[in-house]
Amino acid sequence: MELPNDIKHLYITWLEEDVLAYSLRAQKSALLYTRALEKLRNYPEPVLTPRELIRVPFIGEKIVGQMEKRLEKYCKENGYNLPIGVNSVQRASSGKRTKATLDDNPTNDTAEPKKKRAKKKYVPVKRSGGYAILLVLLEFDPGCSGMTKDAIIKNCTPYCDKSFTANPSTNQFYSAWSSVKSLLNNELVKVEGIPAHYYLTDEGKDLAENLKFADEIVFRTDAPRPSSSSSALRNPGVGDEPIVMDTIPEVRPDMNRVIHNYNSVNYHFWEPGTYTVRFVVDNREVRSSTDRDFFHRKLQQLGVDAESRPLTVGDGLWIARNKTTNEEVVLDYIIERKRLDDLASSIKDGRYNEQKVRLKRSAVKNVFYLIEEVMSSDVQQMADAIQTSMGMAMTTSSFHVKRTKDADDTIQFIAKITKEVVKYYTGKRLLVLEPRNLEFQQDYRRVLDEFREKFGRGNIECAHKYYTFDTMLSKTKLMTVREMFVRMLMTIRGISLEKAIAIQKDYKTPKDLIRNFDGQDPELAKKYGKRVQELIADVFKK
Repeated sequence: MELPNDIKHLYITWLEEDVLAYSLRAQKSALLYTRALEKLRNYPEPVLTPRELIRVPFIGEKIVGQMEKRLEKYCKENGYNLPIGVNSVQRASSGKRTKATLDDNPTNDTAEPKKKRAKKKYVPVKRSGGYAILLVLLEFDPGCSGMTKDAIIKNCTPYCDKSFTANPSTNQFYSAWSSVKSLLNNELVKVEGIPAHYYLTDEGKDLAENLKFADEIVFRTDAPRPSSSSSALRNPGVGDEPIVMDTIPEVRPDMNRVIHNYNSVNYHFWEPGTYTVRFVVDNREVRSSTDRDFFHRKLQQLGVDAESRPLTVGDGLWIARNKTTNEEVVLDYIIERKRLDDLASSIKDGRYNEQKVRLKRSAVKNVFYLIEEVMSSDVQQMADAIQTSMGMAMTTSSFHVKRTKDADDTIQFIAKITKEVVKYYTGKRLLVLEPRNLEFQQDYRRVLDEFREKFGRGNIECAHKYYTFDTMLSKTKLMTVREMFVRMLMTIRGISLEKAIAIQKDYKTPKDLIRNFDGQDPELAKKYGKRVQELIADVFKK
């Protein structure tokens, strides 16, 4: 059965499907296909073979090739004979468009088959990000059990000339870590689990071993450790010039570690005396705009073993660092610091409740809520709300609320608590969790609670690695649509957490709200309040 002389409507239908697919994926090709579709709709001549589409503006060889495949499939499914000339015309070697030549013979027997160009194997440039990642995985994870991104980055410095940290302030939006995408695409490295763990494939391991041999690299795990008088490691492949290591200590995996398993979660033990306890303060905690390093500096002056870094949850927490491997785990003590004026504003905009929820999700047993009694003019108006919030924090959330006079008093309190934390963990055996199947933030607490119930007796304390804590509890990590929608609603001035949750229960998604919310419905005005109804209508119904 032969096709009609004009099947332009089929090509239009197929182009419409392509436009929709590209638009849903937000790809730039959507614009090109949209223009091609418009021109084809207005094309006055009949169209039979896909090759005839080449005369339509914005339609090139790629679209013609796609239409040929679809037409061939369409004819096969519906019992039509494939038009003469489809898939028979060879493209010119110059790559320019050529007119279709219609022959009685659908195949060109005289044309030689085009030789396929052999795909060139990917080899990262020496001292690039990909080069460093391959060598670090070979050096510290020869058994391919997996390493975290944080552990890889901490050990990459000797093998790479570029930074593994992006700096948007100087328009450096990409770092050397971006090279991992090329390694994944070329199947040299695989990634599994949540939190993500990277390991070498067989092909990646062979390539890394060849790079090591070719550049005569001596791994740090093979060579004797440098003496204490040496402050730099040799930079492989760059003469004799030394490089300065990062201030963050490199993680050195323990090859002889005994790994246990319970409920599909790996864990191991740190014996007493094999780790040190340190306090970590959020580097965004400042006394004033002109004294940004106040907390870190003062704590060190008081003899507290402290360091500063951005924290996912809380304003300060205590960690344990393994003396041999430099791995870190989060201990059961964390602080949240608020000035009275900041507490008042956080109650108004809903941050107070959101921060309490995230502190509870951290599964840290001892949460210290420090409130500095620094007054401002508008605090008096919020006195009742502040007292209620403090009471709720102590009773409902089981936080330890401590009121301090100022930042100096806060520093003294942290120093005292640090001494008690160090004393408490002296002689404690740490059970360190290494989960790789956490799908939601709630799983972080669930797994820790299960281990506490099973093993948390005597001198054993269960703890997640700091990397797991930082990855799983970030504000946007694994956030559900419900949580994102509630936060979206809370950005509207005048809508509290309770109101946002009530609205989300009735309208599951923003799309549902936009479609079905009635800004004039008197029942909604009674349920949410007239003002809230007006605010939502103003934002979502315009």
